[in-house]
Amino acid sequence: MTVTQLNRLIDGQILYNQHRSLFYMHEGNALMGPSPEMTYWPTQRSPELLLMLQSLKRQHEYTAFVAGVAARTLHQFVSVNQYIHFHSDHLGELTQLYDRLFTRI
Repeated sequence: MTVTQLNRLIDGQILYNQHRSLFYMHEGNALMGPSPEMTYWPTQRSPELLLMLQSLKRQHEYTAFVAGVAARTLHQFVSVNQYIHFHSDHLGELTQLYDRLFTRI
């Protein structure tokens, strides 16, 4: 897996849930979820994903990558609902969440 492929995968995940609300539940479950492609990589090709993330860390590009994912996610939230307001602290918190996610992978 390359960084470009991972970025496309993340963009695809954002598009997959783009018209779904964070706040809408149906029968006790959120309607948002992983796309089939997003489920495939961690479950079927995790070694490739892990090697790519390790490569980002070795090249000192990991921090910028994670911050970029968080920024794209917040941008999507605002594009869906322009009345949502995020502080810079929120971006930092989301960046930390993505860092923990990628570290757990």
